[in-house]
Formats: sequence, structure tokens, C-alpha cells
Amino acid sequence: MCNSDISSTERILRQIGTFFEGYREFLDTLGQVNFLLAVSGGADSAVMLHALHSMLDRATEKRADSEYAKSNAFDSLYSIKVGRIGVAHVNFHLRGEDSNCDQDFVRRITEQYDYEFYTVDFDTLSYAAQHKLSVEIAARRLRYTWFEELARRQGFNVLLTAHNANDNAETLILNLVRGTGRQGLGGIRPCGLISKESENSVLYVMRPMLYVERSEIEKYALEHGVRFCTDSTNLQNNYSRNKIRNQIMPLLKEINPSVISSFSKDISRLRDMNVELDCLADIRIKSFTTLPKANGCALVDSLRKRYLIGGISIDSLYNLSSTDAGNISFWLGELFRFYAVPQNEASIGELLKALNKIKIAKAPAFGSKVFYMQNCIVTIEAGDLRLYRADIMRVAEVANQRIDVEKTLSNVEFLPFEIQIERRILKQESIASNSKHTFQAGVCMLDAATLHYPLCIRAFEDGDKFTPYGMRGIKSIADFLNSRKVDLLFKKILPIVTEASGKIVCIPSMEIDNHYRVTEQTKEIVIVSAELSVK
Repeated sequence: MCNSDISSTERILRQIGTFFEGYREFLDTLGQVNFLLAVSGGADSAVMLHALHSMLDRATEKRADSEYAKSNAFDSLYSIKVGRIGVAHVNFHLRGEDSNCDQDFVRRITEQYDYEFYTVDFDTLSYAAQHKLSVEIAARRLRYTWFEELARRQGFNVLLTAHNANDNAETLILNLVRGTGRQGLGGIRPCGLISKESENSVLYVMRPMLYVERSEIEKYALEHGVRFCTDSTNLQNNYSRNKIRNQIMPLLKEINPSVISSFSKDISRLRDMNVELDCLADIRIKSFTTLPKANGCALVDSLRKRYLIGGISIDSLYNLSSTDAGNISFWLGELFRFYAVPQNEASIGELLKALNKIKIAKAPAFGSKVFYMQNCIVTIEAGDLRLYRADIMRVAEVANQRIDVEKTLSNVEFLPFEIQIERRILKQESIASNSKHTFQAGVCMLDAATLHYPLCIRAFEDGDKFTPYGMRGIKSIADFLNSRKVDLLFKKILPIVTEASGKIVCIPSMEIDNHYRVTEQTKEIVIVSAELSVK
């Protein structure tokens, strides 16, 4: 191996080592680092696996010589507490027998390194058709969902992917072509949080080869005899990224042979610029964002605490723009970034149309709408724009659940709630006032003699009516919930208790029907309360 070859090898190891060095403090906060490597079998991931293995070996050899290690960037892993190494391979079954060969190849090289091996098979084409996605997006969604599940199940906390400088340049062009905000100009993130189930179950993604060009990777593979699989579909221009890689990039290299390096520098500058702009935008957004005031019902407030991400009044959103209404799309995008919610141009466009109608009508409270984003749900209601966690929809999807409760009373799990129904003897001398003993501290008290079993617990339905406590007339549940300023998404999942005839008895922890109130003749009471279940 000649000196130039050695220099090439050292250069790529130094680039990877410098990457880890830059995140050393972050990795130290994780304690033991358990790496999960995403390995397809191609040159990029095969070289990443080989390079990481080489660096860990070198770190072990030099660990005793701390002064040597500190002076060599490519030995930066010596100070990181690396625990387990796992290799994850996804078989998308897009290339027939070649896909199976790739799977077997990755299994074999993983065994050579004596690392843990995990693999999964997906029918990607069927998934893409079922969910109306492109094959590229379907594969990405399947891949990262599985990585998250695997990491959580097996205890890995850092996912390593082999994205390189060429991938980053292609992503920038792809984002520009499709339309992007300033975040998209920053290309692929070098490091970021993927998921956080709890303090002890966190997964980050790191891309240590993001500043390494593909030509360097190919040289490394050649000089070290690193075997890899060649994906023949990379030469086909069926996918957008392949068109950029095979047709656009060669033309750009005619203009500037160092175009990949230039893009890398520009992306780094844009990422630095975004960091500064994030700070400035956050200061301004914080001065305008508001959450709904306490509802007065502990159940609704606890739902907000679990599912409501954040919100802003529509007037405040427009006031963020210091020039004209045209900037509203910018600030809407910044609001989503502030709350760490993914967005796309189509979703922003639909929101803008609805917001502009309200603005033109000069009626902030006009209308209620629901928008389904990538990882959240957005509502326009009561003059506010609110963002909710998407998992509330999984609750709503099973809101047709009905539970019958006989006279034997106990705790009942219903949707995200725990409903407690208890029967007691009431001592008349303890009654200070009807009001106090009908509803207090979030507890509904009912006259047991007025109830006809079985009771039924179900969700609110259109057309539901009852007579609120202290009233004679009938009021729709929808109007009652509106008067109590209950969030639009919560109305469909709040529990309702009815008696055998279907007549509404109460809305647990909120209100009872006047016909079931406690009176001076009451001998036994039924106490109904509800609280949000512990996850």
C-alpha cells in the first residue's frame, strides 16, 4: 500500500472520528452507548461497519495509552463507553432473489465481526399500494418504524446510518425541487432524536459518514478488500433520487468538479444559519403562543396535559408577521418547528386557506375544522389553532365501545379513562345542601333508587340530550360541552353513562342529569367519577 493510499484510509477514519469527537459530550450523557447499525449491504454501509469495527479495535489497543489516543481524532471512540453493537438489515423484497442474497450477505459479515444480527422482511409494494405511498416513502416508513421497535425491544440507544456527502447533496436538490422551508435547506441531520418512550428508552440517529464523499468510500472499500452488494436498481432512473444522482449531478460536476464538497460547505452554513434563526424565531413565538385556560373540569384538563402539544390564537398568529399577511405561511411553518411537528407544503396550504377565510370574515370564533398532519392533528376552534398528539385518533377510532355495568360495581376501563362507580348508604344528617352532594370535587352523586340497570358506559353520540342539574329544560350534550369549552377532539371520546332505557344519567366528573339528583328522600347514592388512566 503506497503513502497516498494510507493517506486516503487515514482521511476517512479521521472524518468519522472527528464526527464522534464533536458529539462526545452528548454521547457521554447516554452512559453506555449501544450502537445499532443500519446495514443494507451496499458499499456505504459495508464500509461504515468495517470502519467502526477497525476504530473500536484501535481504541481497545490504544486505551492504555491515553496521550496517544487524545492526539488522534480517529481514535476518539476510546473515551466513549461503547457497550453492544447490533446490525439491522431490512429485506424490502424489491429485487427478487437479489434481495435475499443481500440479506444473507449482511448476515455473514455480521457473524464475522461477532456482532448481534437482526433482520426483517417487508412486502413493500403491497404496503405502498395499501397506504397510497411511493415505494421510496413506503420503504423509509417501514425501515424507521422497525428500527424504533427493534431498538426499544433490544435496548439500543443510537442508530447509525451510512448516509454520505453525496446523499446530502442529492437531498438538498430533491428538497428544492419538491419545495422546502429553511429546515429542508439544511439537508440530512447529522444527529437527532428519533423516539423517546421514557428516560430509559431513547433512540437517537447519528450519521458519522455524512461528510465523507462516495468516491472516498469506494477507495476505502477497494484498499481494504471490503466486500459489498451492488444494487442494480441504482442505475435505473425510476426514482427521483436516482435521476438526480445519475443525470443531474454529472452535469453539475461539469460546471464544478468539487460540487459535492461545495454543497457540503453550503449545507453546513445553512444549518448554522438555521440554529441562529431558530433562536430568534423561538423568542418571538414564545411571546405569542398560548394554551387554553384551565377548563374547570379536571378530566378535560388532564386530557389536555396528555394530548395537547400547543396552540396560538389566530389573531396572534397574524400579529407575528411584522410586514404583511404574506408572511403568515412562514410563521405557520415556524410554529410547527417550534413544537417539533413535521409538516409539508400541502398541509400548510390547506391550513392557510381556512385561516384566511376566518381572517376575511373577521370572526375568529367562526367554524371548527380538523386537519390531519404527518404526526399530529391540528384544529381550528374558538379562535385558536391547536396542535394535538396524533395518538388521540387511535382512541377516537374505538370510541364506539360500549360497556354494560350491573349492580356489582367496580372500576371500569373505558378508552383512556378509568370510570369508578360505587354504591353507598347516605346518612341524611350529613347532607348540607343538595348541590354539594350532587356534584363535588369532580364526583357525580346520583340517587340510586332512580337508576335502572344495567348502566351503560359509552362515548358521546350526535343527538345526545339531557337535563343538566338544576334545569328543567332539555339541552343537547354538544351545546353543553361547547358552553364548558371542551376541546373539539375530546368531545367524541368523553364517557357518557346511561341507564337501561338509554337515557343519559351523567357525564362523569362533569355533570349529572337533574332527574337523578340527590334529594332529602335519598337513601342510597351511586358515586360516579372518571380520571385519565395511567399509561
